Amino acid sequence: MLDGVALNAWNTHKEILAAKMHIHDELGHCLLATTKAITEDRLAENADTLRKSWNSTIQDFSNISTVWTVPDSSLQSELMQVAELIGCKVTFLGEQPKSRKALQLLYAAVREALTNAVRHADATELTVRIKQDKQRYHIEISDNGGVSVSSITEGNGLSALRQRLEQEGATLKVLCDNSVSLLVDIPFDFDEAQKGGRK
Repeated sequence: MLDGVALNAWNTHKEILAAKMHIHDELGHCLLATTKAITEDRLAENADTLRKSWNSTIQDFSNISTVWTVPDSSLQSELMQVAELIGCKVTFLGEQPKSRKALQLLYAAVREALTNAVRHADATELTVRIKQDKQRYHIEISDNGGVSVSSITEGNGLSALRQRLEQEGATLKVLCDNSVSLLVDIPFDFDEAQKGGRK
């Protein structure tokens, strides 16, 4: 018989699995529809319908729970696979955090930046620059999108990301300088930072 903690973990795992299966099906549908339109030389004719389908699928991807039950390597692997499927290459520059919690926060930020870059800026590349000092990781996430932006109104995705980061002692800044960049600071020694916050 499962105890409360194990039962919650199992339920979370099932929810994530169901979400992944749904997105897998939706991605397959989008790929097939896009391939068919290209093969039949009807891409322009079906552009609006295809765009809506891809946007919906990407939005579903951004709504997956950030509480993962898979190894960190699988988490990054899945992120990269989805990025490849939607046509956006993700490049990490610098050393990634070693703490699992810090990695989850990093990938949550990258995932939000990825969905926004593809949906709103038609980006094909996302660059994640990671630097660190003695206390924190300083992360800049930028894209090569062709849409010029001077200001941005935070939607549900960015607001939820900001709230999650701040709850964990991290910070988020949105920089608009022609394009949009996310600046994320995550405590370097995350576990010790959490212990210090509880005193």
